[in-house]
Amino acid sequence: MTDWRVHPDKILKYLLSDKSPTAAAKNRFFRHAGYTPADWHSLEAALTAHPARAQLHKSMATIHGERRVYRCNLPRSPNGRIYCILSAWERRSDGVVWLVTACPQSP
Repeated sequence: MTDWRVHPDKILKYLLSDKSPTAAAKNRFFRHAGYTPADWHSLEAALTAHPARAQLHKSMATIHGERRVYRCNLPRSPNGRIYCILSAWERRSDGVVWLVTACPQSP
C-alpha cells in the first residue's frame, strides 16, 4: 500500500493561500470548488485519493526520487462537482509519496 502524503503547508500556505502570488490561480480554483483553510483536511483527502482515481499522465526520475503526474478525476468537491486536475507526486527514498503540486486542467 502506498503512503500518499500532503504537507499541511502545501495546502494552507500555497493551494488555499490568498497571500501566495505564485499560487493565485490555484487558490481561486480550489476555493471555487468549495475547499477552505478551515476545512483543509477535505482537500488533503481529495488530493491523496486522486492518484487512485486518475490516469497516470507521465512518470520521470528526479533528483528527489520518482515523480508521477496524474490527470483528471479529483473526487467530488464540496460544491458537488467533479473537476479535472493534474497532481504531481514524488516517491522519496523512504517510500513515502509526497504531493509536489496540483493544478486545474481542462477535461
